[in-house]
Amino acid sequence: MVPQVLDMTKTLREKHNVASPEGKFLVTNFEIEKSHHSGDGYSIVDYQFEIDKITDSEKLRYSGQFFNPKESDPTTPPVVYTTPWLTELKGFNTLIGKQLAKNGLPAISLGPEHPQIGGSIRHLTRTILNKEKILERDANSYNALLDYLNKEKIQDTSRITLFGYSRGSMIGIALNSLSKFSQRQILYNEFIDLCLLDSVQTMHLSLGKVAINLVNELIDGLIEVRKLPFEEQKHLLNTIPLDLSALIEQTSTGIALFRGETGLFLDKIPRDITGTVTFFNNSIFNQMDKWIQELNNFPNIHILNQKGYHLSGLNPQIILEGIGRIILFQKQYQNGIEPSEAIQKL
Repeated sequence: MVPQVLDMTKTLREKHNVASPEGKFLVTNFEIEKSHHSGDGYSIVDYQFEIDKITDSEKLRYSGQFFNPKESDPTTPPVVYTTPWLTELKGFNTLIGKQLAKNGLPAISLGPEHPQIGGSIRHLTRTILNKEKILERDANSYNALLDYLNKEKIQDTSRITLFGYSRGSMIGIALNSLSKFSQRQILYNEFIDLCLLDSVQTMHLSLGKVAINLVNELIDGLIEVRKLPFEEQKHLLNTIPLDLSALIEQTSTGIALFRGETGLFLDKIPRDITGTVTFFNNSIFNQMDKWIQELNNFPNIHILNQKGYHLSGLNPQIILEGIGRIILFQKQYQNGIEPSEAIQKL
Protein backbone atom coordinates (compact mmCIF):
# COMPACT_ATOMS: atom_id res chain seq x y z
CA MET A 1 0.00 0.00 0.00
CA VAL A 2 1.54 3.31 -1.11
CA PRO A 3 0.73 6.48 0.91
CA GLN A 4 -1.76 8.89 -0.68
CA VAL A 5 0.95 11.57 -0.64
CA LEU A 6 2.64 9.69 -3.51
CA ASP A 7 -0.48 9.68 -5.68
CA MET A 8 0.34 11.71 -8.79
CA THR A 9 -1.64 10.15 -11.62
CA LYS A 10 -1.48 10.76 -15.34
CA THR A 11 -4.74 12.72 -15.03
CA LEU A 12 -3.04 15.23 -12.76
CA ARG A 13 -0.06 15.29 -15.12
CA GLU A 14 -2.26 16.26 -18.06
CA LYS A 15 -3.92 19.04 -16.06
CA HIS A 16 -0.67 20.58 -14.82
CA ASN A 17 0.39 23.82 -16.46
CA VAL A 18 4.01 24.92 -16.57
CA ALA A 19 3.61 28.67 -16.16
CA SER A 20 6.13 31.37 -16.97
CA PRO A 21 8.45 31.91 -13.99
CA GLU A 22 9.19 35.50 -15.04
CA GLY A 23 9.14 37.83 -12.05
CA LYS A 24 8.48 34.96 -9.62
CA PHE A 25 12.02 33.68 -9.03
CA LEU A 26 14.69 36.36 -8.76
CA VAL A 27 18.38 36.10 -7.85
CA THR A 28 18.84 38.59 -5.00
CA ASN A 29 22.31 37.57 -3.87
CA PHE A 30 25.22 35.92 -5.67
CA GLU A 31 28.57 35.38 -3.94
CA ILE A 32 31.82 33.80 -5.01
CA GLU A 33 33.13 31.84 -2.02
CA LYS A 34 36.53 30.66 -3.17
CA SER A 35 38.52 29.76 -6.23
CA HIS A 36 41.31 27.25 -6.57
CA HIS A 37 43.39 25.80 -9.40
CA SER A 38 44.03 22.13 -9.94
CA GLY A 39 47.18 20.62 -11.36
CA ASP A 40 45.19 19.28 -14.32
CA GLY A 41 44.67 22.51 -16.23
CA TYR A 42 41.39 23.81 -14.82
CA SER A 43 40.08 25.93 -11.96
CA ILE A 44 37.13 25.39 -9.63
CA VAL A 45 35.07 28.28 -8.28
CA ASP A 46 32.61 27.76 -5.42
CA TYR A 47 29.59 30.05 -5.30
CA GLN A 48 26.32 30.58 -3.44
CA PHE A 49 23.15 32.24 -4.57
CA GLU A 50 19.86 33.28 -3.05
CA ILE A 51 16.51 33.20 -4.80
CA ASP A 52 13.58 35.40 -3.87
CA LYS A 53 10.45 33.32 -4.48
CA ILE A 54 8.07 36.25 -4.94
CA THR A 55 4.83 34.21 -4.89
CA ASP A 56 5.14 33.37 -1.19
CA SER A 57 7.90 35.75 -0.02
CA GLU A 58 10.39 32.97 0.63
CA LYS A 59 14.15 33.06 0.20
CA LEU A 60 15.79 29.92 -1.21
CA ARG A 61 19.50 29.22 -0.79
CA TYR A 62 21.63 27.14 -3.15
CA SER A 63 25.30 26.57 -3.86
CA GLY A 64 27.21 25.50 -6.93
CA GLN A 65 30.57 25.32 -8.66
CA PHE A 66 32.13 26.56 -11.89
CA PHE A 67 34.71 24.35 -13.59
CA ASN A 68 36.82 26.39 -15.99
CA PRO A 69 39.32 24.70 -18.32
CA LYS A 70 42.57 26.64 -18.68
CA GLU A 71 42.48 26.26 -22.43
CA SER A 72 39.10 26.11 -24.13
CA ASP A 73 37.28 27.77 -26.96
CA PRO A 74 35.40 30.75 -25.42
CA THR A 75 32.46 29.98 -27.71
CA THR A 76 32.05 26.48 -26.23
CA PRO A 77 28.62 26.31 -24.54
CA PRO A 78 28.88 25.35 -20.85
CA VAL A 79 27.64 22.00 -19.57
CA VAL A 80 25.09 22.49 -16.80
CA TYR A 81 24.38 19.66 -14.39
CA THR A 82 22.41 19.27 -11.17
CA THR A 83 22.90 16.81 -8.34
CA PRO A 84 21.21 13.39 -8.01
CA TRP A 85 18.80 12.73 -5.15
CA LEU A 86 20.36 12.14 -1.70
CA THR A 87 23.62 13.80 -2.69
CA GLU A 88 25.37 17.05 -1.89
CA LEU A 89 27.33 19.25 -4.25
CA LYS A 90 30.77 17.86 -3.39
CA GLY A 91 32.28 14.36 -3.65
CA PHE A 92 30.92 12.40 -6.61
CA ASN A 93 29.32 15.50 -8.16
CA THR A 94 32.60 17.41 -8.09
CA LEU A 95 34.18 14.46 -9.89
CA ILE A 96 31.76 14.97 -12.80
CA GLY A 97 32.74 18.62 -13.09
CA LYS A 98 36.43 17.73 -13.00
CA GLN A 99 36.00 15.20 -15.80
CA LEU A 100 34.16 17.74 -17.94
CA ALA A 101 36.85 20.39 -17.37
CA LYS A 102 39.69 17.93 -18.03
CA ASN A 103 38.11 17.36 -21.42
CA GLY A 104 37.98 21.08 -22.19
CA LEU A 105 34.31 21.66 -21.35
CA PRO A 106 33.34 24.54 -19.04
CA ALA A 107 30.80 23.30 -16.50
CA ILE A 108 28.28 24.76 -14.06
CA SER A 109 27.08 22.54 -11.22
CA LEU A 110 23.94 23.31 -9.23
CA GLY A 111 23.38 21.82 -5.78
CA PRO A 112 20.21 21.17 -3.75
CA GLU A 113 18.40 23.86 -1.77
CA HIS A 114 19.84 24.45 1.73
CA PRO A 115 17.22 26.01 4.02
CA GLN A 116 17.42 26.46 7.75
CA ILE A 117 15.68 23.75 9.77
CA GLY A 118 12.42 25.73 9.91
CA GLY A 119 12.40 26.15 6.15
CA SER A 120 13.02 22.46 5.47
CA ILE A 121 10.15 21.47 7.79
CA ARG A 122 7.87 23.98 6.03
CA HIS A 123 8.84 22.57 2.62
CA LEU A 124 8.17 19.01 3.79
CA THR A 125 4.75 19.98 5.13
CA ARG A 126 3.82 21.79 1.92
CA THR A 127 5.07 18.87 -0.17
CA ILE A 128 3.03 16.32 1.81
CA LEU A 129 -0.06 18.51 1.40
CA ASN A 130 0.73 18.82 -2.34
CA LYS A 131 0.95 22.60 -2.07
CA GLU A 132 4.45 22.76 -3.49
CA LYS A 133 6.11 21.08 -6.45
CA ILE A 134 9.74 20.70 -5.34
CA LEU A 135 11.14 19.79 -8.78
CA GLU A 136 9.41 22.75 -10.40
CA ARG A 137 10.66 25.06 -7.63
CA ASP A 138 14.26 23.92 -8.06
CA ALA A 139 14.09 24.05 -11.86
CA ASN A 140 12.74 27.61 -11.69
CA SER A 141 15.50 28.60 -9.26
CA TYR A 142 18.21 27.11 -11.48
CA ASN A 143 16.66 28.75 -14.52
CA ALA A 144 16.70 32.12 -12.74
CA LEU A 145 20.40 31.68 -11.91
CA LEU A 146 21.29 30.82 -15.50
CA ASP A 147 19.44 33.96 -16.63
CA TYR A 148 21.33 35.98 -14.02
CA LEU A 149 24.73 34.64 -15.06
CA ASN A 150 23.99 35.60 -18.65
CA LYS A 151 22.57 39.04 -17.83
CA GLU A 152 25.50 39.94 -15.56
CA LYS A 153 27.99 38.57 -18.13
CA ILE A 154 29.43 36.15 -15.58
CA GLN A 155 28.94 33.23 -17.97
CA ASP A 156 27.24 33.00 -21.36
CA THR A 157 24.28 30.69 -20.75
CA SER A 158 22.28 31.60 -23.85
CA ARG A 159 23.33 28.19 -25.25
CA ILE A 160 23.97 25.26 -22.94
CA THR A 161 24.30 21.49 -22.81
CA LEU A 162 22.62 19.55 -19.99
CA PHE A 163 24.13 16.56 -18.18
CA GLY A 164 22.16 14.70 -15.53
CA TYR A 165 22.07 11.46 -13.59
CA SER A 166 18.97 10.35 -11.64
CA ARG A 167 17.34 13.51 -10.18
CA GLY A 168 19.77 15.54 -12.29
CA SER A 169 18.22 14.17 -15.48
CA MET A 170 14.72 14.72 -14.11
CA ILE A 171 15.55 18.37 -13.38
CA GLY A 172 16.91 18.45 -16.94
CA ILE A 173 13.47 17.53 -18.26
CA ALA A 174 11.99 20.41 -16.24
CA LEU A 175 14.62 22.87 -17.51
CA ASN A 176 13.76 21.92 -21.09
CA SER A 177 10.12 22.73 -20.38
CA LEU A 178 11.16 26.19 -19.12
CA SER A 179 13.55 27.01 -21.98
CA LYS A 180 10.84 28.76 -23.99
CA PHE A 181 10.43 31.34 -21.22
CA SER A 182 14.13 32.16 -20.95
CA GLN A 183 14.98 32.18 -24.67
CA ARG A 184 17.78 29.76 -23.81
CA GLN A 185 18.86 27.21 -26.39
CA ILE A 186 19.49 23.79 -24.90
CA LEU A 187 21.63 22.26 -27.61
CA TYR A 188 21.99 18.75 -26.26
CA ASN A 189 20.94 16.60 -23.26
CA GLU A 190 22.93 13.70 -21.82
CA PHE A 191 20.69 11.93 -19.28
CA ILE A 192 21.54 8.82 -17.24
CA ASP A 193 18.68 6.70 -15.86
CA LEU A 194 15.69 8.99 -15.91
CA CYS A 195 13.28 7.75 -13.23
CA LEU A 196 9.61 7.71 -12.27
CA LEU A 197 7.64 9.22 -15.09
CA ASP A 198 4.49 8.39 -13.10
CA SER A 199 3.79 7.80 -9.42
CA VAL A 200 5.35 4.75 -7.79
CA GLN A 201 1.76 3.90 -6.84
CA THR A 202 1.10 2.84 -10.43
CA MET A 203 3.81 0.15 -10.24
CA HIS A 204 2.18 -2.21 -7.70
CA LEU A 205 5.52 -3.38 -6.35
CA SER A 206 5.71 -5.92 -3.53
CA LEU A 207 7.84 -5.11 -0.49
CA GLY A 208 9.83 -8.26 -1.15
CA LYS A 209 10.75 -7.18 -4.66
CA VAL A 210 11.72 -3.71 -3.45
CA ALA A 211 13.87 -5.14 -0.64
CA ILE A 212 15.72 -7.52 -2.97
CA ASN A 213 16.29 -4.73 -5.47
CA LEU A 214 17.66 -2.39 -2.80
CA VAL A 215 20.16 -5.05 -1.68
CA ASN A 216 21.28 -5.56 -5.29
CA GLU A 217 21.55 -1.80 -5.75
CA LEU A 218 23.83 -1.45 -2.72
CA ILE A 219 26.06 -4.30 -3.88
CA ASP A 220 26.26 -2.82 -7.38
CA GLY A 221 26.96 0.64 -5.97
CA LEU A 222 29.88 -0.66 -3.93
CA ILE A 223 31.29 -2.42 -7.01
CA GLU A 224 31.02 0.75 -9.11
CA VAL A 225 32.59 2.95 -6.42
CA ARG A 226 35.64 0.69 -6.34
CA LYS A 227 36.17 1.56 -10.02
CA LEU A 228 36.72 5.23 -9.16
CA PRO A 229 40.30 6.49 -8.74
CA PHE A 230 41.43 5.92 -5.14
CA GLU A 231 42.01 9.64 -4.64
CA GLU A 232 38.35 10.29 -5.51
CA GLN A 233 37.05 7.43 -3.35
CA LYS A 234 38.40 9.25 -0.28
CA HIS A 235 36.09 12.21 -0.96
CA LEU A 236 32.90 10.24 -1.61
CA LEU A 237 31.58 10.68 1.93
CA ASN A 238 31.24 14.39 1.11
CA THR A 239 28.52 13.36 -1.33
CA ILE A 240 26.12 12.25 1.40
CA PRO A 241 23.94 14.85 3.20
CA LEU A 242 24.43 14.44 6.96
CA ASP A 243 22.87 17.45 8.69
CA LEU A 244 19.20 17.28 9.76
CA SER A 245 17.95 20.19 7.64
CA ALA A 246 19.48 18.71 4.47
CA LEU A 247 17.99 15.29 5.21
CA ILE A 248 14.51 16.77 5.68
CA GLU A 249 14.85 18.69 2.40
CA GLN A 250 15.97 15.51 0.63
CA THR A 251 12.86 13.79 2.03
CA SER A 252 10.69 16.45 0.36
CA THR A 253 12.56 15.86 -2.90
CA GLY A 254 12.08 12.10 -2.54
CA ILE A 255 8.31 12.53 -2.18
CA ALA A 256 8.30 14.72 -5.29
CA LEU A 257 10.24 12.14 -7.29
CA PHE A 258 8.25 9.11 -6.17
CA ARG A 259 4.90 10.67 -6.84
CA GLY A 260 5.90 11.33 -10.42
CA GLU A 261 6.40 15.10 -10.58
CA THR A 262 8.85 14.67 -13.46
CA GLY A 263 5.98 13.57 -15.67
CA LEU A 264 4.33 16.97 -15.18
CA PHE A 265 6.88 18.48 -17.57
CA LEU A 266 6.97 15.84 -20.28
CA ASP A 267 4.20 17.26 -22.47
CA LYS A 268 5.64 20.77 -22.14
CA ILE A 269 9.12 20.18 -23.54
CA PRO A 270 9.91 21.09 -27.17
CA ARG A 271 9.45 18.28 -29.70
CA ASP A 272 12.86 19.01 -31.21
CA ILE A 273 14.71 18.33 -27.94
CA THR A 274 18.02 16.62 -28.77
CA GLY A 275 19.98 14.16 -26.67
CA THR A 276 20.85 10.69 -25.42
CA VAL A 277 19.07 8.89 -22.57
CA THR A 278 20.70 5.84 -20.97
CA PHE A 279 18.54 3.39 -18.98
CA PHE A 280 19.73 0.52 -16.79
CA ASN A 281 17.66 -2.62 -17.28
CA ASN A 282 17.59 -3.68 -13.60
CA SER A 283 16.68 -0.25 -12.22
CA ILE A 284 13.10 -0.92 -11.12
CA PHE A 285 12.19 2.71 -10.40
CA ASN A 286 13.25 4.14 -13.74
CA GLN A 287 9.97 2.99 -15.40
CA MET A 288 12.04 2.42 -18.53
CA ASP A 289 9.21 1.01 -20.65
CA LYS A 290 6.99 4.03 -19.95
CA TRP A 291 9.79 6.48 -20.66
CA ILE A 292 10.78 4.79 -23.91
CA GLN A 293 7.17 4.82 -25.10
CA GLU A 294 6.95 8.56 -24.44
CA LEU A 295 10.44 9.44 -25.70
CA ASN A 296 9.76 7.71 -29.01
CA ASN A 297 7.65 10.80 -29.77
CA PHE A 298 10.83 12.88 -29.81
CA PRO A 299 12.73 12.09 -33.03
CA ASN A 300 16.05 13.59 -31.87
CA ILE A 301 16.30 11.54 -28.66
CA HIS A 302 18.62 8.53 -28.84
CA ILE A 303 17.93 5.78 -26.26
CA LEU A 304 20.56 3.40 -24.87
CA ASN A 305 19.69 0.32 -22.81
CA GLN A 306 22.56 -0.76 -20.54
CA LYS A 307 22.90 -3.72 -18.19
CA GLY A 308 22.95 -2.68 -14.56
CA TYR A 309 21.12 -1.12 -11.64
CA HIS A 310 20.41 2.52 -10.89
CA LEU A 311 23.71 2.91 -9.02
CA SER A 312 25.54 1.72 -12.14
CA GLY A 313 25.52 5.44 -12.96
CA LEU A 314 28.44 5.75 -10.51
CA ASN A 315 30.59 3.83 -12.97
CA PRO A 316 33.25 6.28 -14.24
CA GLN A 317 33.14 4.62 -17.66
CA ILE A 318 29.42 5.47 -18.01
CA ILE A 319 30.19 9.10 -17.14
CA LEU A 320 33.12 9.29 -19.56
CA GLU A 321 31.04 7.81 -22.38
CA GLY A 322 28.40 10.49 -21.79
CA ILE A 323 31.04 13.23 -21.77
CA GLY A 324 32.47 11.77 -24.98
CA ARG A 325 29.08 12.14 -26.68
CA ILE A 326 28.83 15.75 -25.47
CA ILE A 327 32.29 16.53 -26.89
CA LEU A 328 31.47 14.91 -30.23
CA PHE A 329 28.12 16.68 -30.44
CA GLN A 330 29.62 20.10 -29.65
CA LYS A 331 32.37 19.65 -32.24
CA GLN A 332 29.78 18.89 -34.88
CA TYR A 333 27.61 21.80 -33.78
CA GLN A 334 30.56 24.21 -33.92
CA ASN A 335 31.26 22.94 -37.44
CA GLY A 336 27.83 24.18 -38.44
CA ILE A 337 25.87 20.92 -38.20
CA GLU A 338 22.37 21.42 -36.84
CA PRO A 339 21.51 19.57 -33.57
CA SER A 340 18.94 17.37 -35.31
CA GLU A 341 21.66 16.20 -37.74
CA ALA A 342 24.47 16.02 -35.18
CA ILE A 343 22.57 13.54 -32.99
CA GLN A 344 22.42 11.11 -35.91
CA LYS A 345 26.23 11.04 -36.08
CA LEU A 346 26.84 10.08 -32.43
